[in-house]
Amino acid sequence: MSYKAALGSVLNQLVTSMKSIFPMQIDYITNSDLNYHADIAISIEMVGDVKGLFTLYVSHDVMSQILKQMYGFELEASMLDSFASELWNMILGAIVTSVETVKIDITPPVILEEKSLDPKNGAFLSFYIKDVGNILVSFLNYGGDK
Repeated sequence: MSYKAALGSVLNQLVTSMKSIFPMQIDYITNSDLNYHADIAISIEMVGDVKGLFTLYVSHDVMSQILKQMYGFELEASMLDSFASELWNMILGAIVTSVETVKIDITPPVILEEKSLDPKNGAFLSFYIKDVGNILVSFLNYGGDK
């Protein structure tokens, strides 16, 4: 399988994994708002047939609403980073176990201090969660056909 095909499989599974893990309606939207305010940024590196860095950007308000809808309780802002880290790990872990034709693995999540959205950080994907708000994902490609 070519790198481009493997990357396509991974990105398609990203959308599928997010839709399966979130209990609310989530839709991929085509234009990313790089003026988005992110209080939380979590990165996980993917290694293997697809190499790159996936970063989740989300506000405290949106992450708090996700937590409340998924588990029925709220956390203080300081604990939302940890919840977001675990959630992002679940989503990318689901990709690793679901894409059988691509050999990939992920590193542990890293909570980033820098939360600015820079187009140099790769391609951005936007998702809208019904009645909650938007989240952004960036993918910085480390190799293969771009």
